Amino acid sequence: MNLQKCKRCGETVYHNERMGPVHDAVFHRNCFKCCLCGTTLNLKNYFSNQIDANDSEVYCVKHVPRIGGAKIDSQSMSIQHNMLKANQGGLNRHTSEVRVHGVAPSLDADAFGISHAMAATRLIPKTDKSVHQSNVGADALYIRQQMDAQALQRRYQRKLDKHHFPPHIKKDQLLRAQKDLEEQLKKEEDELFAKLDSEKKANSQNINEEISKEWEQRLKDLTERFERDTDKKRKKLKDSEKKMMTIQFENEKKSLENTMTLKKDKKQKTMTLRLREKGQRATSEMVKKQSTQMLQMLAAKQEELKQEIVKELEKETEIAVILQKPAVIEPPSPHPPSCRKKELFDGISIFNDIDEQVIKVAETDQETHTELIQQLTENLITDLEKARAIYRWITVKDLNVMDFNEVAESDTPMGLLRGIKFGTETYHVLFMRLCSYAGLHCVEIKGHSKSVGYEPGMKITPETFQNTWNAVLIEGDWRLIQCNWGARHLVMNKDKEREKVVKRRDQIRYQYDEHYFLTDPDEFIQEFWPHDPKWQLLECPLELADFESLPFVRSVFFHYGMQFDQHKAAVIETGEKGGIKIALRIPEEHESDLVFFYQLRFADKERRNDLTYRGANLERFVFQAMVDNSVTFSIHVPTVAEYFFEVFANKIDETNRCLEDSNSNLAPFRLKCACKFKITCGSLIGKMHALPNCAAGEWGPKKAYRHFGLKPILPADQYGMLTVEDKFQIRFQIPRPLQFVAKLRMNQVEDQVLEPFIHLTAEGQILSVSATLPQPGQYGLDLYARPKGSSEGNTLSHSCKYLINCIK
Repeated sequence: MNLQKCKRCGETVYHNERMGPVHDAVFHRNCFKCCLCGTTLNLKNYFSNQIDANDSEVYCVKHVPRIGGAKIDSQSMSIQHNMLKANQGGLNRHTSEVRVHGVAPSLDADAFGISHAMAATRLIPKTDKSVHQSNVGADALYIRQQMDAQALQRRYQRKLDKHHFPPHIKKDQLLRAQKDLEEQLKKEEDELFAKLDSEKKANSQNINEEISKEWEQRLKDLTERFERDTDKKRKKLKDSEKKMMTIQFENEKKSLENTMTLKKDKKQKTMTLRLREKGQRATSEMVKKQSTQMLQMLAAKQEELKQEIVKELEKETEIAVILQKPAVIEPPSPHPPSCRKKELFDGISIFNDIDEQVIKVAETDQETHTELIQQLTENLITDLEKARAIYRWITVKDLNVMDFNEVAESDTPMGLLRGIKFGTETYHVLFMRLCSYAGLHCVEIKGHSKSVGYEPGMKITPETFQNTWNAVLIEGDWRLIQCNWGARHLVMNKDKEREKVVKRRDQIRYQYDEHYFLTDPDEFIQEFWPHDPKWQLLECPLELADFESLPFVRSVFFHYGMQFDQHKAAVIETGEKGGIKIALRIPEEHESDLVFFYQLRFADKERRNDLTYRGANLERFVFQAMVDNSVTFSIHVPTVAEYFFEVFANKIDETNRCLEDSNSNLAPFRLKCACKFKITCGSLIGKMHALPNCAAGEWGPKKAYRHFGLKPILPADQYGMLTVEDKFQIRFQIPRPLQFVAKLRMNQVEDQVLEPFIHLTAEGQILSVSATLPQPGQYGLDLYARPKGSSEGNTLSHSCKYLINCIK
């Protein structure tokens, strides 16, 4: 690879950090600054010398040398003429003077200074009345613009008092100290990684030598046996038999080779996992120690700079240093937070600007953690804002699709995140490290979680379902964060073909789970149980058995404010008739937007993948209905067994509704697990029959209103269950022209047989569905719809369904 040197610093410029070329010169991204004032530039706002083609430097808009930049002064022709006319008009010298009042240096929230300098109103002193009474001719007034421009340039050349230093000077001192410490810490980290790499290579070499020796010995034994057999039968062997023995020998040799290769791969994999765990433990301990060092240095340096400013401003009447709040050397012990997450900030929309900035930062590469944190938190003040920026950066940065060159040096930009990619550093360790660089206290918490593979009712052992997460100190309270689950969508990319990953990268890279950012302790304990009970951050910590018995819930459950109508355990026993009811309440604002579904399956391993019972889908033994802001699942299991019952939910948008201006099909949507239960049925009285084979999912008119705007005209039952003698009629108010199809269902009866008994009419804005039932029993009614006038290729979408019990 042809690597060039940076024009500014002279160091090697790697491809992913290169800016330029500008007149055959290249720069580091961080070195791409105006050569005169140091303003950071990019490819959109930089300028090159317009006068000297050999000048390869870059300039900002203020300092770029320009062609024809003639200065205008009092000797210029038009100005001289007008000044002469003004003097002839009797204008006094002192009244014609253009006065330019001094402007205080610009300060912002990142500056180190005093509050009154930020808040002071910049008042323009009153000018002498004589100025306004001077006899200046109208034709002379337009020269003032040119003269003001000259004065504006001169004011930046004033000699400032000592305390009027540019605000970034003090901040740069802090950053330099942080970079110096990072360099020291990096040496320790490099030593650890070198040691781990050396150990891995040594172990790998030992495995190769061990397998090679075994391979040679077993191949030798196989060859000797073949030669003995051949010698014994040499005189009796025919050519065909000898050929067959040779083929058999080659096959056995190939089989042995495959066996030894698999054995070596297995040993290598076991060794890699063992060393990875060892590396993670060592890295975690190292980062804990280094984080403490960084926080102590920041606190000491900030106090030192604070004292310098106080000394410089000791003669001022008001002193209020706006340095960052020094890091607390001894953070408080874990305790329940003083308020809930929703009281800490008013909705995630307040983070929109931060999130957008983080996404921009994530699209570039940084060489140091100091540089990364500087870009993430440069304009942020509070601990909450900084924690948010770090969390979102980790959830945005899709490490599974990043290109990591195996031979890249550790000091390249990619070296900053190689530990994550290759398993020596975890998401929570990275979060802890970055928090320390931002001056935030953060700890690593170990425990158990109801993660992938966990099912309700399982018992957790010390070796199973281990997990790690973080707590960060914000405004005096410890708050819980799970970065890995917040960015869990990234796993979707793992081990996929590169072409597929690239196509999907843009659509998934900005997804994240808001729930795992500063989760409230009473919600966090539903999924995570720490070894140290103090880190539950609860008034009354739970034992492991209590944690296991809690309902299995996921972030969607909390995200949409769901609640169980009564206390539920992870394992529920049915009644003697095999029945159980599970009801969820949802906030009224989500009543018309949330869609639910479910899955019932056997829990035993032998039938885990069997979703039917005697030809009927297990879903037909569940009646789901939604009334007002409550969704109910009435379950009647068909046989004595253990089951898993899982509830899915998600919020729909306008693409999942049949709107006035839409003639297209309803778009499909993805449902996410909200909760899961284990249902046990130890005995069963009577026989349960499956519901009619209607479309899967929700019963009742609520679905028709949600997706098509159909309003049932009373007295239609809200639950979608009617009891009639021999006929029924259901009526809806139609919001727009729609095309409908109705289907009548009954167990063990063909749909075609029932078609003559169902009637559907749509007159004006009223839809009427009626039926005369041929015999007693249980029927199901499916109603399908699509926009009127849509193309024949548009299929009808399921609108709603009713359960009809005929008792004549």
